[in-house]
Amino acid sequence: MDNKSCYFVGPTIMNFTKPKWRAKTDIIVYTPDGVYSANVIIRETDFSLNNIFYKVDIPKTWKFIQLRTGSRKQISLPIKIKFNDGLEIEGKTFDLSIGGFSFISNQNLSTVHTRFGCNCQIQFPQDTTINFPNGLLETDAKYVRSKAIVDSYELEGHKLLCFKFVNLSPDYTMILKHFLLKME
Repeated sequence: MDNKSCYFVGPTIMNFTKPKWRAKTDIIVYTPDGVYSANVIIRETDFSLNNIFYKVDIPKTWKFIQLRTGSRKQISLPIKIKFNDGLEIEGKTFDLSIGGFSFISNQNLSTVHTRFGCNCQIQFPQDTTINFPNGLLETDAKYVRSKAIVDSYELEGHKLLCFKFVNLSPDYTMILKHFLLKME
């Protein structure tokens, strides 16, 4: 970013069509606190075999949407997700908040799995004083979105799958909130 323009780089897309000069576009920025969005004008687009380079105007105003009741904490905890059709996914959380969690996976979810809820179990460390039975948070969750991981060679083909908690009890919410506050 300089005094007049912002610059963005993204992976080259198949069948990419260069946008017209002064085309309007939206910028959406996901942060640990929420989502910022702005409308801008594209000034220039260049591309190579690997990347597309965008030069856009500096946003005049940002719109803010609070998606979470608290910020996300990056933490690795064992997780198991079970869908009604028998599909089970095991892994480790990438981050955790009062509203949900995300984890890295190379597994593709079908349309059915993205539309219906699942059961999730998150195992907390035994050395922490947490009031979940056996240190295990078990609740329902629902798929929110996935984001391809493009900046790591080791994780090529993997994506960050995001889920939100569904009907998390007020007691469990408070326990989780206290755990996340201790992490600061």
